[in-house]
Amino acid sequence: METVLAVDIGNTRTKIGIIDIQNLICKKKSIVNSSDNKTIIYIINTFLKQYPETKTYPLKISSTIKSKVKDIQSFLHSKKNIYRFDILRYHNHLPIKSSYVNPENLGTDRIANCLFGINKYPGKDCIIIS
Repeated sequence: METVLAVDIGNTRTKIGIIDIQNLICKKKSIVNSSDNKTIIYIINTFLKQYPETKTYPLKISSTIKSKVKDIQSFLHSKKNIYRFDILRYHNHLPIKSSYVNPENLGTDRIANCLFGINKYPGKDCIIIS
């Protein structure tokens, strides 16, 4: 099973999950208060220990709160085995088009939903509700 650790940091809640990337299924998840850095780091560390194969793929981090991303980056860099991670942001190489005047303002949660829809239902129109 190929898995990836995904972290979605919102203004109120942070969602952390282990995703089976072949089947696009969440194998394990936790939702915590975004202001609770200790718990966020603890859960990430616990999930990485429980699913060591996640080290094969970069962690996926989605957040509009830059300070929270920096906290997670600092934690990951402090590990003996530095984990690779991608921070989700809009860029022109994504397989989605945005009609926003400033596409950088498109929320990372919406980008993630679009990417899921494209992969789960290729070539079809879909609506993702989260």
